[in-house]
Amino acid sequence: MGVNRKIKFDYFQVYFIDNKGDDYLFDLRLWIDKVKNIPLESRNKVYYNDEARLDKIFYDAENDFWFLNFARLRIQNPPLKGRINTVLEPINLDDDEYIGEDITILFDNKNYILMVQRNLHSLSPSGIENYINLMWQDQNGTIEFRPIILNDTISRLSKAESIKKFTVRFANLEEFVPSENIGIRAIIDKFKDFDAIIGEINIGIGRNNKKRLDNSKIIDTIKELILYRNNITKAQVAFKETDDGKVELIDLFEHKAHDYIIFSLQERQSIGFEYIIDKMKERYIERRAKLVENLKVGKVD
Repeated sequence: MGVNRKIKFDYFQVYFIDNKGDDYLFDLRLWIDKVKNIPLESRNKVYYNDEARLDKIFYDAENDFWFLNFARLRIQNPPLKGRINTVLEPINLDDDEYIGEDITILFDNKNYILMVQRNLHSLSPSGIENYINLMWQDQNGTIEFRPIILNDTISRLSKAESIKKFTVRFANLEEFVPSENIGIRAIIDKFKDFDAIIGEINIGIGRNNKKRLDNSKIIDTIKELILYRNNITKAQVAFKETDDGKVELIDLFEHKAHDYIIFSLQERQSIGFEYIIDKMKERYIERRAKLVENLKVGKVD
């Protein structure tokens, strides 16, 4: 009996952030060249109470895409197994055995874009990012995935009659080092004066419905915040498109570029690596031009 499985994919650009806080688009092929010849058993890194590793690599020469398959290697709380008429029993693993939960990513080096499969039981995008940095081992900075934010978010706010409230919540402030020229730098530094780990800003007009915030300054701040997604847990704007319209609430990071793909599987069948890269490639080629429109840097041949 066949089943359909709906899987989400998120889109990112890859950056390198140096120790001064300056950022550059990063060619992930440099990382691939470094790790592809490392033996499989030497690629394992600790991931929470389990381990993680780059498991498979495939290069699509026709489209110049790289496909990387990562796995979370579970050694804690392995599942049970059993037949319909037998009591479930633990799956006993040998010392060198794991339960694998995998995800696949596509890298388009022409546009520095990543298409990342989501899997609740495997590595998250930040988990992959952490693994890549552990294998890269560069003391001069870190590799970072930045979500591609759809431009219609900025466009809608630019056309809004008025912005009524702006809320942003920061996390990991001790590790947050925004560039010197970013407008919110002074606010972040003030939070740090209190040895704060988290901080939240709420800017609004209260009950004075005749007032409005400075739209252009809010939009400029939002453009800055997009660059620091990993240090922001919340970013919301309340606005009116027209004076007599209702107040709408938009979550900036819910408007990240993403896709859903349906996979057809047989029962008890996992998604094969070849199957998923074919479907990812097909969807990415369909979406590439639109994604590039949302980038500061990018081109489509």
